[in-house]
Amino acid sequence: MIRVEQPSSPSGKFSVMRSSVFLFLLLFSQVSRSAEQEGALDKFGKWLALERDQRLPLADQAFAGMSLSAEEAKQAEAMLVKDHAAMVRATRADEMQKKAITVGKETLRFNFITFGEKPKDGRSLYISMHGGGGAPARVNDQQWRNQLRLYQPAEGIYLAPRAPTNSWNLWHQGHIDPLFDRLITNMVVFEGVNPERVYLMGYSAGGDGVYQLAPRMSDRFAAAAMMAGHPNETSPVGLRNIPFALQVGGRDGAYKRNAVAANWQKKLAELRKGDPGGY
Repeated sequence: MIRVEQPSSPSGKFSVMRSSVFLFLLLFSQVSRSAEQEGALDKFGKWLALERDQRLPLADQAFAGMSLSAEEAKQAEAMLVKDHAAMVRATRADEMQKKAITVGKETLRFNFITFGEKPKDGRSLYISMHGGGGAPARVNDQQWRNQLRLYQPAEGIYLAPRAPTNSWNLWHQGHIDPLFDRLITNMVVFEGVNPERVYLMGYSAGGDGVYQLAPRMSDRFAAAAMMAGHPNETSPVGLRNIPFALQVGGRDGAYKRNAVAANWQKKLAELRKGDPGGY
């Protein structure tokens, strides 16, 4: 593990491009480093230069236990991000061209439209989940096509995925999480998305998905907006540090969606009362 001598500034939300190397803060400010330790980054760079199938486990390398300054830790992180992005470009170009991502037995198709000028620090990404569910494929296909026409942000990439299945729980089965994780990573690498500005939205069955995925994957999203959905068994506790919008018609009594949304509003208010800085 690479350790840090000086604390770095607090980080923002977890980025999908962050390294898997853990950075531990030392309890003391000054550590004398040998000449061998001074070359930790060089040795790390040589390890990264190897083909992936020739790299021995990082944790087993002698340099992985050497101390790094806060600035060197930033350099190490940048090297890992660059290396991971290169792997993504080399192995996932075909799925981006086809706009279809497969993880395990499920495939997520998607389409997107780009709006506005690209900011210097990267584009925003809006993932918009369609409704439907529990219906024939042609019905859900129509819902998907309609979803792509719903919004036109001033800036960013508006992306509508097609749910892998046609079941009632389109967007909150277990296979959705790794598919979305891979989708977001791909959009960061191939389309210049800023991982700190990824937003989730959906209505009806897509709203069900927002209720479920926002707490489950809160470190992936800057904010989430739920429209006319139902949370089923999920809890809002996982929504710490993520703005969450509830939008349901006052007379939308199907599945008691209006009453459930009002109850969630109360739950979120209670959470905010107990943790004003988190909710």
